[in-house]
Amino acid sequence: ILPLGLPFARTAVSPDWFNWPALPDLFPVSFPGVKTSRDGFLVDTDLGRLKARIADYFDPALSHDEIARRHPAAMQTTARFDARAVREGLLSCGKADDVGEFIRFAYRPFDNRWLYWEENGGLVDRPRPDYKPHVFDGNLWLSGAQHLRKDAAEPQTCFTEHQGSLHLIERGALMFPVRLRDDAFGCDGDRNGLQSTESPLLDDFVSRSGSDHDAPRGRPDLSDDARPAPHCRDADAGRGAQIRPNLSGAARRSIASDADASGGRGGRPNLSGSDDEALQRRPSLSGAAGRSIASDADVSGGRPNLSGSDDETLQSRPNLSGSDEDAPPSRPNPSGVAERFIASDDDASGGRPNLSGSDDEAPRGRPGCPNLSAAARRYLKHLGLNVEDLFHHVLAVLHDPAYREANAGALRMEWPRIPLPGWPNGDAEGAAATLAESAARGRRLARLLDPDAPVDGVTTGTLGSEIAAVARPATVDGRNMAGDDFALTAGWGHYGTGGAVMPGQGRLVERPFTADERAALGDALPALGDATFDVHLNDRAYWANVPAAVWSYRLGGYQVLKKWLSYREGPVLGRPAAPDEVQHFTDTARRIAAILMNR
Repeated sequence: ILPLGLPFARTAVSPDWFNWPALPDLFPVSFPGVKTSRDGFLVDTDLGRLKARIADYFDPALSHDEIARRHPAAMQTTARFDARAVREGLLSCGKADDVGEFIRFAYRPFDNRWLYWEENGGLVDRPRPDYKPHVFDGNLWLSGAQHLRKDAAEPQTCFTEHQGSLHLIERGALMFPVRLRDDAFGCDGDRNGLQSTESPLLDDFVSRSGSDHDAPRGRPDLSDDARPAPHCRDADAGRGAQIRPNLSGAARRSIASDADASGGRGGRPNLSGSDDEALQRRPSLSGAAGRSIASDADVSGGRPNLSGSDDETLQSRPNLSGSDEDAPPSRPNPSGVAERFIASDDDASGGRPNLSGSDDEAPRGRPGCPNLSAAARRYLKHLGLNVEDLFHHVLAVLHDPAYREANAGALRMEWPRIPLPGWPNGDAEGAAATLAESAARGRRLARLLDPDAPVDGVTTGTLGSEIAAVARPATVDGRNMAGDDFALTAGWGHYGTGGAVMPGQGRLVERPFTADERAALGDALPALGDATFDVHLNDRAYWANVPAAVWSYRLGGYQVLKKWLSYREGPVLGRPAAPDEVQHFTDTARRIAAILMNR
């Protein structure tokens, strides 16, 4: 307990906690999430509605007063934001598309939206411009927090392929990518980790960045003097210009100063910038230069085409009627935690899971440098596994209830540490198979956590009875929902001070499971609680049978379903919910049920 600073306190922590690597010991680079400070203007569930607001803002024919009347959130001057000066500066830069772009935005757990993102004009408070280049097709991200609130027991790890909000999790999200799209870290030409056995620039950055696990790894809320002066966007931005890493002063001094630092591509990255918008400090890890991983496969994929979509819909929805449609060397993980959350792999052959992945779940040839420490690269190299395997194993661990219960005290005080079989050398018997099986579980979990990813048997295809029984759209008279039935008016949310959306009590009817529901849920019942709820949209329409454990499920500090509803209350949303949004609630409840059932 002494390393945690509590010599006498009884604290829940596994005996092997300090033998496991911390999250940043594995994935050394992370970025704080985007903070707009004007969500009501810059973020929306509807792309069309967001585009209309931004078009107004960039219309020089509309006065500041008119914009303030139409869109008050955009013109509220604060100590940190001169609304008129910002708009005048942006108008001088041209049209909305000349200044910024519309991107998908992981706003809250299970709640992806649209964001108008610009990096130079000051409209977006903390745009994190050096985070965005690493958000590319197929790159995977998870959220992390250095420590939790005293009473927090839920997982803090969201999964996304989109740019994430600072408040994706309540504590303030640091986003850890599986890969880095930046040749400054020395992996140009070796995207799969098959040729080079080193990533010296990344290792040098990590080793020079400090070893204090208790040091802050980011300052999401920055002072005014840390911001660059507003200026127009570089015409070449995002169009093949050199990607600029977001590095602190210490990190910039650690990067090689000659032109070869960018892999010999003629010129080096621009390393100027604010210390406060920096990459996080990382612990010093042993080893001069690690070996690269063996392959680049099993990247989770298969996403629906969201281009041009004006809402948060998933593809292939079921019918709304509710019908079925630094550790001691070379030893296995002594606590057995990893074995508790491994999953079977139907494609296993010869006693080991097939790591190639199916065509629809593992697109190949992903760009980017693996975001791995030297120690992690050596470990994976020995096992013959890759960065995506490690990423999904970490995701599975951080969502494992037994792990969180056994280490609840430690998780409140420092970065989560990850049990790895045979760490650090990976030569324990069965280590590769154990990690691979855990990664298979993590891949399934990633799809369940991603509201844009269809999941066969949960949101698409033929649903099992235990899934189809959950959160069925229904009405009090048994007819299908239509018209005003889609309006959320049950009091789930309202605007509070400063325009923040506050949750309300809503209308929730607790009841026992019916005989039919018990029969349908079968052996899944123990995971779902002793009672269920009917969750009302309004006086007539409701979602039937939302089991207690599903309704109370929390992720990143938020009660997921209740939080989602608070943003869709009629006066907050500004319109009735769409049928696809009603189905989104159903799908989210079913995703949560599948997570709880370990399906």
